[in-house]
Amino acid sequence: MIRIHTDERGIVTAFLLKLVVAFVLAGLVVVEGGSIIWARLKASDAADSAAIAAADAFDQNQDVRSAREAAVDAVERKDPDARLVEPFQVEPDGTVHVTVQRRAPTVLVDRIGFTKDWAIIRITATGSPAQPGF
Repeated sequence: MIRIHTDERGIVTAFLLKLVVAFVLAGLVVVEGGSIIWARLKASDAADSAAIAAADAFDQNQDVRSAREAAVDAVERKDPDARLVEPFQVEPDGTVHVTVQRRAPTVLVDRIGFTKDWAIIRITATGSPAQPGF
């Protein structure tokens, strides 16, 4: 029998190095994904609050400008990193549609060209005026 490889030094080191790299990459994926999910949840909460606040403000005085200001204030209170963006719509029945945008705080996703859009979160929410008796 012919032995091709008689020197086995470094096999364990190479295996451990590959294992460490794999764990680091897996951890990075988990952290980046978690950051994006967390930012989506915060933006969704801010959008819901803004839609409800805008619908209530419009219901009180029938003014679109004050409804928009109420939405902006609600977004700033819920998530200072988010902002109200277009479209902002108020329907004749008082239903309000708002869109909130925020950037997820990631380590790599927003720095790599083809993944930059993954870090930008846009959430649209709808709010209606409170019904009497509820």
